[in-house]
Amino acid sequence: MFFLASVSAAWTHTATAGEFKRITVTFRFDDYSSCSSTDFEVGLLRIFGKQGIPVTVAVIPYHCTGSTHNPARQKLSPFTAEKAEILVAAIRAGTVEPAVHGYSHQTTRSDMIAEFVGLPLAAQVERISKGKTLLERMLHTTIGTFVPPWNRYDANTVEALEGLGFRTLSCGCRRPPGGTSKLCFVPVTCRLCEVAHAIESARASTELAPLVIAVLHECDFREVNATGDAMDLGDLADLLRWVKSQPDVKTSTIGQMAETNPGLTLARCRDYWRITSGSHPWLPPSVTNDLPYYPSSATLARLKLAHRLEPVVWYGGVFAASFGVAIPFGLVTFWVLPRIACWATCVVWASTVAFTLYAFRDFAICCPGAVAISFLFGTSIALCLCYRTIRKNVEGGEYTIPLVQRAENTASSYQATSMRHEEGIA
Repeated sequence: MFFLASVSAAWTHTATAGEFKRITVTFRFDDYSSCSSTDFEVGLLRIFGKQGIPVTVAVIPYHCTGSTHNPARQKLSPFTAEKAEILVAAIRAGTVEPAVHGYSHQTTRSDMIAEFVGLPLAAQVERISKGKTLLERMLHTTIGTFVPPWNRYDANTVEALEGLGFRTLSCGCRRPPGGTSKLCFVPVTCRLCEVAHAIESARASTELAPLVIAVLHECDFREVNATGDAMDLGDLADLLRWVKSQPDVKTSTIGQMAETNPGLTLARCRDYWRITSGSHPWLPPSVTNDLPYYPSSATLARLKLAHRLEPVVWYGGVFAASFGVAIPFGLVTFWVLPRIACWATCVVWASTVAFTLYAFRDFAICCPGAVAISFLFGTSIALCLCYRTIRKNVEGGEYTIPLVQRAENTASSYQATSMRHEEGIA
């Protein structure tokens, strides 16, 4: 099976790493609703229960009956008793932690796919409260975790959740809002097919208690989506057996993770987004955005510092190297071939300006472009300094003739001196 091949490459665990490290893995299954595939979900929950691994199930209270990407008014399909019965049995068995997954999972905007972003606070409170009330009544349990559709939310969403008694917000790779909150924030760190890689990365890190939060949807499986590189339920069973067998890995729900891991703050979530968002293509290759686990606040602080300092060291080094090489080259060239050197300086400066404008044409720049700009600026500034130095010396009475002519005059003087010496001897 496709999963087993990835595991053989990923498993390089040493005994010492397992003795000191504890990796917590959480699975989050999204979009359970009255419109989702019941047969598939029964099979999926059965596999989790058989392996004794809990899963957080994000439930849509009133799923829209049309396209979720259409903001027009639609009929809603409330959560059904049949679906509730399946979850209630899994909750009682300790397999499932339910979470509120929005209200209808329908976008409310035409310019962005989001259900809650931009909605007034009162509207968000009404939607979330209505959904929470329905699910708690049908599932006979208190729900403290909220999962925003498409992982998009804003400051009003956070305020609404606090007022409605939620404890945890599980988000994804979207930008968190500013400010602070008393909620616990548990961001998704990887997809289901990346769990083995995420565990291996966490194991190789210096973190003592890294967190891995994997998200899965029914479309990730061939039983529902036959296209692409989707897994099947057999692959899921293999994966869960492997996770269960790891001595340094424990599994939990999102709610349990929030209870046992202090410091899951909004600021930490925001720092994680800044590092993993992939919006920094200009960063040098020594700074990686691949972080498929959730590190501590201290590690995130160090990574933030690296994101700020390493580009300075990297591109500053390129600038210094090009400057250091161009200085002796420029001095010699301006001395020997001043006219050609002046033209070369103009060409280099024109290239620097043109390349810089081209690199920033869409207000974004990649690492090779930043390296080229650093090199061109170092060379251009060095050539200008060479020109000023030579010109100053010429105006001061030094280097009044080019090097070749000085060499010829020196040779002529040497010949004349030699001839006079020979005549004196004769």
